[in-house]
Amino acid sequence: MSIYLAKTIVSTDKAPAAIGPYSQAVRVGSLLFTAGQIALDPHTQQVVAGGIVEQTTRVLENIKAILDAGGSSLERVIKTTVFLKDFNDFAVMNSIYAKYLAPKGVGAPARSTVEVSRLPKDVLVEIEVIAELHRKTGLNGEQLPVEEKVELSNEEWRKRLTLEQYHVLRESGTERAFSGALNFNKESGSYQCAGCGAELFGSEAKFDSGCGWPSFTIPADSKAIRELEDISGGRRRIEVRCARCDGHLGHVFPDGPGPDGLRYCINSLSLTFVKAQ
Repeated sequence: MSIYLAKTIVSTDKAPAAIGPYSQAVRVGSLLFTAGQIALDPHTQQVVAGGIVEQTTRVLENIKAILDAGGSSLERVIKTTVFLKDFNDFAVMNSIYAKYLAPKGVGAPARSTVEVSRLPKDVLVEIEVIAELHRKTGLNGEQLPVEEKVELSNEEWRKRLTLEQYHVLRESGTERAFSGALNFNKESGSYQCAGCGAELFGSEAKFDSGCGWPSFTIPADSKAIRELEDISGGRRRIEVRCARCDGHLGHVFPDGPGPDGLRYCINSLSLTFVKAQ
């Protein structure tokens, strides 16, 4: 059975803003996919002055900023595609590329290099990458303890999340039963907060409750979630939130099969799944 994972939009003002119907990068599962980056200054949105040296350097700095914002890094890049306007620039581009993506002691990612007749804004080089995410990372790629808080404005959350994810995580919405991509997932791995990357549940705690939402018997760490009374809709329930970013996850009910008798009923849109290696 195919498993469709929710996507999370990555955005940062430390790289050029998207100037069309695309995102700087998208996180899906344990991977991050960047849009092709050209040599635009993130502050002016203008092509940097100079030739292939200056343009390649700016492109890779832009990529580095996007990876940092998305919870990855240059060392986690597994595939790149380089577009060159002139293959005579390959040797110079390659020497700068190596400093960023293949320094001593770091295995170089797979790469494709293509010569094209023209690139956006008539630049000389464009590069896109695919990278692995760090485990248990914050929004900027830093390794965070469970207790570390992630606090963003509503505007920042809107940039980082899809409309559906924002509705659930930040507005305490509920996805339609049986609509979630992770409801029927049976693979081994960890379920992380789609907002901040905190590890919330392990696959060993997941079970089929038949309720229409991913269900778990126990969190990966009791400190990873917080519970509070919810009396909305005229009934008393216990809401479950991510302890790190305060994102709404779902509710917990006293009818589970585990030793504690609990069923954590969690919105699929609140989660991303990282498959076990």
